[in-house]
Amino acid sequence: MRKTWFTADTHFGHSNIILYCRRPFMPASDIDACLAFPRGTTLPSDLKQRLEAATHAMDEEMIRRWNDTIAPGDDVWHLGDFCHTGRCTADDYLRRLNGRLHLVRGNHDHLETYGNRAWIFSQNYAELRCEKTDLVLFHYAMRVWNGSFGGKALQLFGHSHGLLDALPGQCDVGVDCWDFRPVSLDRIKERIETG
Repeated sequence: MRKTWFTADTHFGHSNIILYCRRPFMPASDIDACLAFPRGTTLPSDLKQRLEAATHAMDEEMIRRWNDTIAPGDDVWHLGDFCHTGRCTADDYLRRLNGRLHLVRGNHDHLETYGNRAWIFSQNYAELRCEKTDLVLFHYAMRVWNGSFGGKALQLFGHSHGLLDALPGQCDVGVDCWDFRPVSLDRIKERIETG
């Protein structure tokens, strides 16, 4: 039976996300060393190489976790900030990921990403019914949403990398909150209910 999953903020190929979110794909001492340089400064070659290696390790581990979680026929809703194109394209990642892929665009998703034909859906916002639950999907957390009054719909978001307290009926589905893999609606509901 096909399942539906949710995720956000993978930032495939984005070295700086390891630093800014202190992702566990690089030793903390190396993260601190990188952050000691002013933004925009060229890192020393040895540190730059370690950051590039950590980015590759992050990408490979998130792809592995994604494919361990997602069956080829499952639906995956990605709520933005899929990748940072530079050394790789969105297609380099999309072709390696299991599932039927849907994108709710984030602020780091550019035409090369959101225009890719691998996406079944690619828009700025979505409302859907999944497992008898109404959902509002947006890259950003909302104060109110269609169905928020009376708890008629849940709002799923990304963007904040786990740093924003969700309102009742909301959940951050970003990878930083979910062991760097997509999450099921059952687990999302459990988190919302336990607050």
